[in-house]
Amino acid sequence: MAMPRRVLTLLLVLYAPGLQAARVDGTSTLFSGASGTVYSADTGRPSEDSYLPVEPEAPEAAETPEGEFKVVTLEEAAGYLAGKKAIFVDARSKQAWEMGHIPGAIDVPSSDFEKGFAAAKSRLPKDATIIVYCESSHCDQAVDVATRLKALGYLHILHYKQGWVIWDWSKKPREKSGKYKDWR
Repeated sequence: MAMPRRVLTLLLVLYAPGLQAARVDGTSTLFSGASGTVYSADTGRPSEDSYLPVEPEAPEAAETPEGEFKVVTLEEAAGYLAGKKAIFVDARSKQAWEMGHIPGAIDVPSSDFEKGFAAAKSRLPKDATIIVYCESSHCDQAVDVATRLKALGYLHILHYKQGWVIWDWSKKPREKSGKYKDWR
């Protein structure tokens, strides 16, 4: 029995947060996973007739549209974490941070920057390399927090633009508050 396309789409959105759907014609929906492989909703097999790239495009180590912050990739961010060469700042809400974050990340939510910064200030030396991230590449909270930190005199700010969704989807190390059950 074939699963209706709408049901499949809903299930993929709910249970596979790293997938992206793309309509390529009037009848089929393709899904691109974190690996970059494109799957057809009709067959469930990798598709070769898609306009989507086979490999995901890694963000260039370039500047954001604001022209202020160097963007680091998933692997670069993981390298900074492994080498303990940077301090991670999570720009998402307190609840999102409690549900899961990059190990050692400091919670400085964009929505309550003053309070979060006041609590974190003693752990943020002005000459340290700071990597700011938020939920995903479609989120602007990290740029907001990075801009505010720069205005306060912080010198070495990087932007991990792919965000928490890709970090978690890639099964990189993470921490969470004890009140939330692990979903892996």
